[in-house]
Amino acid sequence: MFVVIAGGGLVGRYLAESLSRDGETVVVVEKDGETATRLAKELGLKVVQGDADNPDVLDRAGVRGADAFIAVTGEDEDNLVACTLAKFEFHVGRVIARVNNPKNEWMFGSDMGVDIAASQATVLGKLLQEEVTLGDLVTLLKLREGEVALVEKPIPQDAKSIGRQIKDLGLPAEATFVAILRQGKVLVPRADLFLQAEDRVIVLTATEAEQKVAGALS
Repeated sequence: MFVVIAGGGLVGRYLAESLSRDGETVVVVEKDGETATRLAKELGLKVVQGDADNPDVLDRAGVRGADAFIAVTGEDEDNLVACTLAKFEFHVGRVIARVNNPKNEWMFGSDMGVDIAASQATVLGKLLQEEVTLGDLVTLLKLREGEVALVEKPIPQDAKSIGRQIKDLGLPAEATFVAILRQGKVLVPRADLFLQAEDRVIVLTATEAEQKVAGALS
């Protein structure tokens, strides 16, 4: 996967380093010349010096052929313009934006070319809400604008689901097993598979059914 990241600050640097370590091809766009030079030297990646809200700069970064574009500068205006250009001028398939000021989150929608908007305040609020309502059900990934979620549920020692086959758990119709993680191995979730204590169950579910999933596995 080829990813272009706009912004070489702490967030951009971490993303670039992490994605590169995972084998992805990464190019960083950074406005500050000194920072751009340092990043290129320290990370060993291509860093294009320039403003990400400039089409010529994005073109030099190769964004036209990118699979994903991530704007994580410290300025919401720059992130929004860069995302709009990436989506509508360069036709990038997946566009993600960091929202620095939660009050600006309403602007970061699909009509502005943003597929996913990440606001720290909103994410923290949702995590707190999920922690309170869903216990140890962990949301790994949100899909289809939050309508579908990939969740992980550890099976505690006292869970009623222990010793029961998957087909007998009473999982809601809007949910399906994806995998069972057991003692370092990934098991295919066959209908006749019995759950064990300390299993970690991964389920694809409609977000509205997450509470039912948590209840069925507890």
